[in-house]
Amino acid sequence: MAEPTRPGWRVQLSDRAEKQIARMPRWERERVIAALVRLQEDPYRQQVRRLAGRPEWRLRIGDRRALLRVDEEKRLVVVTAVGACGDVYKG
Repeated sequence: MAEPTRPGWRVQLSDRAEKQIARMPRWERERVIAALVRLQEDPYRQQVRRLAGRPEWRLRIGDRRALLRVDEEKRLVVVTAVGACGDVYKG
């Protein structure tokens, strides 16, 4: 008997993340969006890592990083920020 399929994850962008993505060049924006879409399958199969001392996870997208909050119960990933490697961790 086949396993019942579980619904995928939802990915939601914060206002801050939306603005950051909108300011990127088109080719980079498309790359980031494609990586975020892949999170819907299973965020833990991507290159995500829990950040020490913070409630977020981070996703590597080339030289960019996306900060994520993962809600297991709701199967929701909230993207809180997207930016350059060194800048995204600042306030």
